[in-house]
Amino acid sequence: MAEKHWSYLAAGTSLIVAWFAVTLQFGIGALNPGFPDWFMVPGADWTQHYFGWVYYRFGEWHWPPGTLNGYAYPMVSSMGYTDAIPLVAMPLKVLSPLLPEPFQYIGWWLFTCFALQTWFGYRLLRALSAPPAFAWLGSLFFGLSPTLLFRDGHPALCAHWVITALWWSYFDKDGKRNPVYASIVTGLAAWIHPYLAAMALTLYLAILLKRSWIDRMLSLKAALIYAAGTLTWTWLSFYLIGYFNLQSTQQGGLGVGEFSANLNTWFNPHTESAFWPGLPWADSGQYEGYGYLGTAMLMLIAVMAIYRIFKHQGPWPTTRAGWLALVTGAGLFLFALSPRWTFFDHTVFQYQTQLSLFQTFRSTGRFIWPLYYLAMGWTLAKISIWWSAYGWRGWLALGIFLGIHIVEFGPKLANPVVRHEPFQSPLPHVTVWDSIFLKSQHVWVYPPYNNRIRDAGDDLAFMEIGARTHRPISEGGLARRDDRMAYAMMDTLTARIHGQGWFAPGDIMILSPEVLAQSDSTFLQKGDAYLIDDYLVYVPHQSDPEGELKQYLKRQNVIPVSSKLILLPDQVFAYYPDDYVLFAIKDEATQGMSSRTKTFFTDRGSWLGKILFQSSYAGIWRDSLLLNEESAKLKAVQLDTTLAGSTIHLESAGMASGNYVHMLVEGHELANQDRGLHVVILSPEGTLVTTGYGDLYQSR
Repeated sequence: MAEKHWSYLAAGTSLIVAWFAVTLQFGIGALNPGFPDWFMVPGADWTQHYFGWVYYRFGEWHWPPGTLNGYAYPMVSSMGYTDAIPLVAMPLKVLSPLLPEPFQYIGWWLFTCFALQTWFGYRLLRALSAPPAFAWLGSLFFGLSPTLLFRDGHPALCAHWVITALWWSYFDKDGKRNPVYASIVTGLAAWIHPYLAAMALTLYLAILLKRSWIDRMLSLKAALIYAAGTLTWTWLSFYLIGYFNLQSTQQGGLGVGEFSANLNTWFNPHTESAFWPGLPWADSGQYEGYGYLGTAMLMLIAVMAIYRIFKHQGPWPTTRAGWLALVTGAGLFLFALSPRWTFFDHTVFQYQTQLSLFQTFRSTGRFIWPLYYLAMGWTLAKISIWWSAYGWRGWLALGIFLGIHIVEFGPKLANPVVRHEPFQSPLPHVTVWDSIFLKSQHVWVYPPYNNRIRDAGDDLAFMEIGARTHRPISEGGLARRDDRMAYAMMDTLTARIHGQGWFAPGDIMILSPEVLAQSDSTFLQKGDAYLIDDYLVYVPHQSDPEGELKQYLKRQNVIPVSSKLILLPDQVFAYYPDDYVLFAIKDEATQGMSSRTKTFFTDRGSWLGKILFQSSYAGIWRDSLLLNEESAKLKAVQLDTTLAGSTIHLESAGMASGNYVHMLVEGHELANQDRGLHVVILSPEGTLVTTGYGDLYQSR
C-alpha cells in the first residue's frame, strides 16, 4: 500500500482511537457540548476548568484579554489559572453569542488530544524509520499511553501530542519546513498550559540545535532568530492570557519535591493496571510523576535491549542526534525528580537549591513525559525495523504485544466518578438559592477560596449556581492565586462576622452554622441570617435597603434565625431551661438524625427517637420531660392545648400524608415550610422566646 494510503489509514485510526478512548472513559455524554453534567463531581479539577470558562465567557472583556473577573472574587486573575485551555477558551468567548448555554468543550478537547497523540505517534515512528504497517500498529501505543490515560482528570495536560509532535519534528529527516512546524506547535503549547510550554520550549531548542549543529540545515543566525521569535511569542502569549496579572503569589514554592517523579515510575502501575498492584511512593503527590510504561512496553524494551547487547550494539544511541535527544529527555527527567530523589518510599539523594524553576514548576514530576515518549518511540521503531524482516509474522507479534497492552488497561478505562445522568443539586431548595443569587450582586463565601463551607467539596453546589446566574463569588480553585489578597479577604470577612466593617449594596454571605455560633452578637444586629439546606445566607441590612430579598424569603416561608446558636435537638433543653419546647415535623425530617439524639428521646419514652421515615410528629416538652405528643406513619397529626394562657395549635404531616407543618401560638404561624424538625420556644409565661428548625434528612 502506498505511503499516502497508510497516512489516510493512520488518520482514520486516530479518530477511532479518540472516540473509544473518550466514550469508554467518560461516556458518550462527554461529547455533548450541552452536557457539562458529566464532570460535575465535588473536588474534581474538571469543575474548576468549566466554571473558569463560564465566568470568563460571560465576563466583560478586559486587558489583557485573558483576564478573569468574578471567579474567586474579587481577585483579578487569568482564565489560564483555571486550566480552561486558553487556546480554546479565548476564541469561543468571541463566538459566545452564537453558542448555547450551557456549553462545554472539555469532551471534544480530550477527543482532539487522543486523536493527535495517535496521529503524531504514527508520524514519529515513520520518522524513526519504522515501516508503515508497523508504525500504524505502534501508533496505538501512543494513543493509549498509560500516562495519557492517567491524566484524564486534568484535560489541559492531556495535550501530550505537543511532545510527540516535537519529537517527530526532531527526528524527521525530510521536512525542510520542520523548524516552522516546530515553531507552530511550540507556539500553540503556550496557549494550552505553562508546563507543556516549558517542555515544548526545551524540545524546540534541541530541534534548533540539531538542525544547525548536527544536520547543518539551518544557519546559526537563523536558529537564533527562530529561538528569539518563539521565546518572544511565548512571553507575549503568557501576557495576553493574563498569567502576569498576579503580583503576590506564593503558591509556586509549595509542594516542591512532593509532586515529583519517583525512580520507580517506569514500572510502578499505581492503580491503573489490571495485572499488577501499585508500588509504594515516597509522597502521595508523586502521582504527578506517573510514568508507567505498561507490561507490554516494558517487555519490548527488555527484548530490544537484550537483542542489541547480543548484537554488540548496546541499548544506547549510535548517532549524535540520538545522544542529543537522550540528553534532552534525561535532563528533563532529572528535573522531574526534584531536589529530592526517591526510590519507592526511600530518599536516595538530596541537594539544596534556590533554582527558581523548582518554585515555578512545583509539579516537577510531569517533566518525565519527553523521555517517556522518546523511550516509547525509540523502542517501537527499533522493534519494528527488526521484526519487519519476518513479514506478517513480525507484524502479528507486535499486534500480540498491543493486545496485552489493551487487556492491561482496557478494564481500567471507565472513570468511576463520571456522571451519566443530569446533575442534581445537593441543595433541596436550589430554586430558592437561584433567586437569592439573582437578587444579589456579590456572593461572599466564608471561608473564601477554601473549596469547602462545611464539608470538603460542598462549594460545588454554590459554584454551579454562581456560574448559571453569572454572579461574582469568593470561591473557585486556581492553579496560582494572589495570596496577599486571599489573606486580606479572609481577614476582612472574619472582621465582618465579628461586627466590624461594612458590606456593599447587593452583598450576601454564605456560611455555616458553626461559623455563626462563633460570630459577634452585633453580626445578627446588622443583618438577618436564614438557615436553608443546612447553610446560612446572611443578608446585611445595608445591602438590601429596600428589603426585596428579605420579602422574597418571607414569601418562601423562610424566616431569619433569631439566635446564633444552632443546636442538636437534645441540646435545646440545656440552653432553654424552664421554657416550653414545641416540636413538629414536615417532610423527610429524621433520616439523618444522630444516634445521640435518637437515644436521648427514646430514653425518655418519646416516639421522636424511633420515629419511622417520613412520619408525622408533634410534641410539647419542658426541661427534657415529655408533656404531650402525637405521631403517625401514614396520616397527619394535630395537637391543641394551652400553655400559660397561650393557645397552641400544632399540625404535622410527613411526606406520605400531605407534607406540611403548622405551629400556631395565639393564631400566629411560627413555622417556616422548610423540610425538617421545626422548633418553637416559649417562656414559662407563654411568650415567644425564639424559633428554629433543623433539616434532619441530610444532617444531624
